[in-house]
Amino acid sequence: MANFAAFKAVPQTNTTTYRVTINAGSSAEFSWSSDDDYTIHRIHVIEESGLSLYKEDTTFMVDQTAYTKEAIPASLLAPDIQLSPIMDIPLPKEKVFKLTLLNNESSAITVRVVLELWK
Repeated sequence: MANFAAFKAVPQTNTTTYRVTINAGSSAEFSWSSDDDYTIHRIHVIEESGLSLYKEDTTFMVDQTAYTKEAIPASLLAPDIQLSPIMDIPLPKEKVFKLTLLNNESSAITVRVVLELWK
C-alpha cells in the first residue's frame, strides 16, 4: 500500500517561482520533472486571497498523457482535503507533470500549485 511521501510546490515553467500572479484573461503553466517514482494522490490549486477558482480553467498531464479531456474548473482541485479528489496518477522518475491555468476573472490572481505525492 502506498504511503504519503511529500508535498511538492510546482514552479512556473522555466522558472523557480512558486507564487505566480496571472493577469485577467492570461494563463500560466506550471511544470516539474519528477526526481523519483511517485503517485500523485491529489493536486491542490490555491488562490492566495481565498477565491474559489470557479471561473478558472485548468488542464494537466504527465509526460504526454492528459488527465483532463478538456479544460475543467480549477475549483475541482480545491486546497481543502475534504473536497479534493483522490487521483492516484503515476508519476515515474524524470517524467514531467504539467498544469496550465487560465484566469477568467476580471482581475489578476495569485496562485500556487501543490502536489500531494505518495510512494
